[in-house]
Amino acid sequence: MPRQSAPTIELPTLDGNIHLLEAERRTSGALQSLVLDHLLSQGTDATATWIDSRGNASTQPLAQLAPSPRLLDRIEIARGFTAFQHYSLLDELHEQVTEETSLLVLPDLDWFYRDGDLNHREGERMLSEGIALVEDVHDKTRIPVLVTRTNRGEDTSPIECAAEEVLRCEQTSQGPRFTGSDFETLVYPGRGYFQTTITYWNRILTARHPELGESTVQPEVATVGTD
Repeated sequence: MPRQSAPTIELPTLDGNIHLLEAERRTSGALQSLVLDHLLSQGTDATATWIDSRGNASTQPLAQLAPSPRLLDRIEIARGFTAFQHYSLLDELHEQVTEETSLLVLPDLDWFYRDGDLNHREGERMLSEGIALVEDVHDKTRIPVLVTRTNRGEDTSPIECAAEEVLRCEQTSQGPRFTGSDFETLVYPGRGYFQTTITYWNRILTARHPELGESTVQPEVATVGTD
């Protein structure tokens, strides 16, 4: 099938707020794409500090999504493997922020605090205190924060309460759609087809930032309505 041209589309702008991204599982890659797009929009010196959980910062997907390999050098990733290690990273977050830091990324912020090694109350307490640490850094720096959570249950409501903006990304029959309080975009990548995740986001980022050159991933397509 002939290669379809990637549309230049609007993506949410991550201004100086705490943004909660609620994305369907079918739209995997949305978080990473927003991070990369933000860095590309902020100039060559801008960096992101990423406190990881659940492998969201896996190098391979990021490398496949990034229009330029050099972009990955601007993402500073810290990983914890227990609730206490993750909490320590949040406690030290203020030390990781520099003049070049333009984004804080906290995927699946609640994940470690739902660990079976913690009792429910201890997990709730650590999550609430961890959120407060993030809010403190944000209040002092006004650096935008992009956060996700594992579910929308009551035990993760403190994350939503801390967020100043909720961004939703859902897969539709005609492509992914982002919605926010004052933002909406529906993507139409082609008649009757949508691209599979990694290829799709890579081509969108390349189309939005043509100065980086051609897409680094060969396109694939899947018929609308297939799983």
